[in-house]
Amino acid sequence: MSRMRSLLIVGGTSEERKQRTEKIIRKYKISHFDKIVLKEQNVKSIGIDQIRRLQHQLSLKPYSSFYQIGIIPTAEKLTIPAQNALLKLLEEPPKDTIIILSSQNADLLLSTIVSRCQIIRLASKSQIEIKKSIIDHQSLIINHILRAGVGERIKIANEIAKNRDDAIKFCQIQLVIWRKKMLKTRQAADGRRHVKIIRKIQKALAMLEANTNPKLTIESLLISYP
Repeated sequence: MSRMRSLLIVGGTSEERKQRTEKIIRKYKISHFDKIVLKEQNVKSIGIDQIRRLQHQLSLKPYSSFYQIGIIPTAEKLTIPAQNALLKLLEEPPKDTIIILSSQNADLLLSTIVSRCQIIRLASKSQIEIKKSIIDHQSLIINHILRAGVGERIKIANEIAKNRDDAIKFCQIQLVIWRKKMLKTRQAADGRRHVKIIRKIQKALAMLEANTNPKLTIESLLISYP
């Protein structure tokens, strides 16, 4: 392989995606020294500076393997500027390099990123397919939440977060909707507001994955909405 191979692992659980990544590493016999894992500095987002550092590291020659591998295990946390920087890396890749992105759902990434990757889909009970009808329904829920007071928002949260899986699914769909809103907005102030909401949803997802109380987590999220 003389040029970079870009892979996107979607679906399954975070552990299942990690296992598939490790399988690829073993396949290409990549040593620990040539494995670069991009870790977010906090639970909110992965920024453009981290992508630039990754690009610099991948531009160096492999230390003891034929290939270097760059891994982004939580690609859904990439900010839009970071995704645009990553897109440039995918378009002008260093040779003998593999990049693996991992995300529960490909809809959380720019379509231009997805189109430049070989997709590996993992089947799992926890995997969701976000259909247009679901997005439309949740868009109506968002509009209702934004008009509701604190008491009504708590009531909505209790209906949404009956269990952890429902709470995670709700947040994943919310991410898709708010990202689309952000991409369509033409006002800088609206764009900043959407970014803040997206970061709050990402934080809620991270807390849910850490096994926090789903009702309390969703309550806190909805109360924080504008």
